[in-house]
Amino acid sequence: MMQPEQVQMQPQQDPYMILREKLPPEIPNEVVQLIAYNKEAFEDFANIQTQDDVDLFNQKYNVQLVVDMASA
Repeated sequence: MMQPEQVQMQPQQDPYMILREKLPPEIPNEVVQLIAYNKEAFEDFANIQTQDDVDLFNQKYNVQLVVDMASA
């Protein structure tokens, strides 16, 4: 009798931990936590292209994200 193949499931990693590992330390933990658990905030963060976008993000989510747009 053949035994069914067991699928090894990886424990689901915490989205915060995944993002914290990938984002630079200059991104505050509160912003990483926000974008890890808020799909709309994640999308807004991903679409930041200008300082105005950063300012709007900070205002909308009441955070203090600082991005050096010259090196972005």
